Amino acid sequence: MHIELEQLTDQERDLLKAARGNGGQLALFAKADTRGPAVRTKLRAFHDPHNRDVAGQYIEALHHLVEMQLLRSETREQFQLTNHGWELGRKVN
Repeated sequence: MHIELEQLTDQERDLLKAARGNGGQLALFAKADTRGPAVRTKLRAFHDPHNRDVAGQYIEALHHLVEMQLLRSETREQFQLTNHGWELGRKVN
């Protein structure tokens, strides 16, 4: 499956850029600051404390990146960019 940057949603692009800046890693887990599961890097959680739907949109984007084989699941909570994910991630501004 060949994916172009233009085919990705804003959330998917955000996650590729964040993973690129975090050694290719994203995590999905809950902490007190997100009041439920959220996609995270060491420095950022993708959520809005006033709108739970935002975290859900990023979780959906994370799973879609896995389906497109731009991310692979290392564990239930840890995700790593694939080679193609790195290629696209370098193109995201």
